[in-house]
Amino acid sequence: MYNSDASYLLATSEADRDVLMEQKAMTDEIMTVQEVADYLRISRTTAWRWCNEGRLPAFRIGREWRIKRAALEETIAQSGAEHRCPA
Repeated sequence: MYNSDASYLLATSEADRDVLMEQKAMTDEIMTVQEVADYLRISRTTAWRWCNEGRLPAFRIGREWRIKRAALEETIAQSGAEHRCPA
């Protein structure tokens, strides 16, 4: 995964640095309600409602909700862990 230590980035190959930078860009990505709805395969209204209810880790810019991709994926991972069926 991404390591912010500059010496690590200097010690890796160029291909490794490119992969690390791409991973960082993905985790820093800010998504719109529509993008989240498409990603989760739910309606835009449901995604918007979940933002309003605090069920999604969202913040507002003006009147629009925005969601950090990394926070969304963390929420999904936590949700999956909570709802697993016992073996």
